[in-house]
Amino acid sequence: MSLLDMTTNARGMMIIGVVVCCFVVAGFTTLFWTGGDEAMGTGKSLEGFIREQQTEIDLSRVAIVEHKRQLVEAEQRRAIAKEAEQLDVRVRAGREEIAALAASLPRIEQAIKDLEESLVAEKQLYRKQLLNDPTITTLAELRTISAKIYQNVRITSIDAASITISHQDGSGRIPLAELPAEIRTRFP
Repeated sequence: MSLLDMTTNARGMMIIGVVVCCFVVAGFTTLFWTGGDEAMGTGKSLEGFIREQQTEIDLSRVAIVEHKRQLVEAEQRRAIAKEAEQLDVRVRAGREEIAALAASLPRIEQAIKDLEESLVAEKQLYRKQLLNDPTITTLAELRTISAKIYQNVRITSIDAASITISHQDGSGRIPLAELPAEIRTRFP
């Protein structure tokens, strides 16, 4: 069979493929037995090259783990920064609200003062009206919390802290805190 016949039929092509394959295997085998990479001028054996590559892979794995950790920390920092921004907005709003309240404070304080004065005047008017009611201002007997007893009592004046009375033995001033609860509630 000639070389031209071998290239035109399937069996010939198979024979050519086997021959080429044998040459390739023979070439690699020669390289392996004669020193492999060292014979090719790199100065490193195949095992040395593999060790270097494994070291680089290990270092790359460590770097990947570190980068992942840094990414997680960056996400945490972003979340903290977002929370800080929200807090800053709330603090600014709170400061504005405090400033508005502080600006209205004098007006509110004046309103409270006016109401207190009005309440004092109303209480005084009420106390005067109480003094005109004999069912409230006249008592057959008055017992204080400290067990002092007064007979034939007439209340002559009322103020915020005490009442003034006249009784069968004279007159006196009694603090509201010394009056029994049922009597004390009559005198605001």
